[in-house]
Amino acid sequence: MKTLKNKFFQIKKIVKKIPKTRFNYEFLIREFIFLILRVENILLDRNYKKNPITITNNYLDEIIKRLNNLSNMRFFDGRKKIDYQNFKREKNHKDLFQKLWTHFDHKQFIKNRLKNYLARIKINNLQKYFKNKNCIDFGCGHGQFLMAMHLKGAKFCQGIDFGRKSIAYARKARNKLKINKKKVKFTYATVYKAPVKSNSFDFAIQNGVFHHLDNENKAYKEVYRVLKKGGYFFILTSGGGGVRDLVFDHCQNILKNIEDAFVVKVIRDMGVTNNKIYMLSDMLNAKYRQTTWTKFKKRLKGYGFGNFEPLQGGEKTDWDFYFSKDKLFKVKFGSGHIRLLCQKI
Repeated sequence: MKTLKNKFFQIKKIVKKIPKTRFNYEFLIREFIFLILRVENILLDRNYKKNPITITNNYLDEIIKRLNNLSNMRFFDGRKKIDYQNFKREKNHKDLFQKLWTHFDHKQFIKNRLKNYLARIKINNLQKYFKNKNCIDFGCGHGQFLMAMHLKGAKFCQGIDFGRKSIAYARKARNKLKINKKKVKFTYATVYKAPVKSNSFDFAIQNGVFHHLDNENKAYKEVYRVLKKGGYFFILTSGGGGVRDLVFDHCQNILKNIEDAFVVKVIRDMGVTNNKIYMLSDMLNAKYRQTTWTKFKKRLKGYGFGNFEPLQGGEKTDWDFYFSKDKLFKVKFGSGHIRLLCQKI
């Protein structure tokens, strides 16, 4: 892993020297896209038995060579400068995900998002925990998890999100599905201060949101406040620690001050599917706070949660489940995605 980190350090030094033109940064973004797709290809190949560090190292050598050649080119219009942003974790993630979710039309929402969550509910037998119960989603995005739970028997569902466009999308999707708005409610609010009473919900969700926040501790304490004693809490957070996340993290770090709209545009112009646009934009723009199973459960106990039960993904895209028996799993994926169910003690 140290070798890979050193290669990214070399890339970062080269990037600092190249002219800050739109062409150069579009070139760099495309290089990172191809890197991610190539690395993903070998990581998800269960027949690939070689250590992925070696081939990833070779990929980085190729990028270094091409970037060095790029730095010697001087015939592009230097007036077309790149737009910069001052990266702020929470604000950037809010803006980014609102842009990404709106790329899915209603048919794609049903096919690519809602069906995935119906599958995850089924494979983990979550229905028995939330059927005829009051449920809340902290950082609901476009609401696919809650709508899937409603279809599987939840009594009342409330989603909160601090993105106005996300809430608008969720409400529109709910209405197109002809779901009663009194049964599934979406509210513009922060996860730090949910507009609900204490001890009022039976089931809470944090589906890959809190690892993007500035203050995770405050958010987890708010979940604890809202849940009834004995209430269940579904959590998805980033484990990390393998080649996959190392590549993603370093690519994101190098690009973090480039306007995310420019990065997303480059990805879209390459003609990839909406699912890939979402994945690549996420990996190249979003910053993840990673942990391990042991550390994470210790933290949750400190908030007042217990009775931990590991969960499965449920879809082919959930690599952490399908590849968990791979001997190189830790090298490839580290701790993987951490999915668990726990209770307020």
